Amino acid sequence: MPTGEQRGDLESTLVAGGWPREGTRVDDQHFSPLVVRDRVRAFAPDEDHLVLYPPPLVTVSEDAARNPAYWDEVSVIDQIDPREAVLLGDFGTGSETVLIADYRTTPARVLRLVWAAEGQYWENVASSVDELIDLLGLADVG
Repeated sequence: MPTGEQRGDLESTLVAGGWPREGTRVDDQHFSPLVVRDRVRAFAPDEDHLVLYPPPLVTVSEDAARNPAYWDEVSVIDQIDPREAVLLGDFGTGSETVLIADYRTTPARVLRLVWAAEGQYWENVASSVDELIDLLGLADVG
C-alpha cells in the first residue's frame, strides 16, 4: 500500500500541477472540464472527457470495499495490486474506465482501464504523475 508519505507527496504534486483541490465538487467537471478534449484523446482516443478526483485520494482496494459492484465487473483487477493503485480519476458519466497511479513501480506509473470488444486491459498512459500532468496540460494553467 502506498505509504501516507507517498500519498501526501502524490496529492501535493497533483495540486501543485493544477489538479483539483480537496473539497472540489467532482460533478462540476462534467460542465467545466479541467482537461480539454484534444488532450484526453491524445492518450485515450475512445474517450471525450476526464474527471480528476480531488484529494483525499483512495486506493483501488479501498474503493472496491465501498463499490464492489463496479470492481466485481473488472476482470483484469488481478493484473494490478489494488493496494498499490491509487485512483486518480475516470472518464466521465457513461464511461466505466478509471485512471490510476500504479505504485508497483518507482516512480508510480499511470494506467487507464480500457474496456474493448476483445476484453479489458490496463494501458500505460504515463511513466510518472509528473508526465501525466504535462500530458494533460495542467501545468500550463495551474
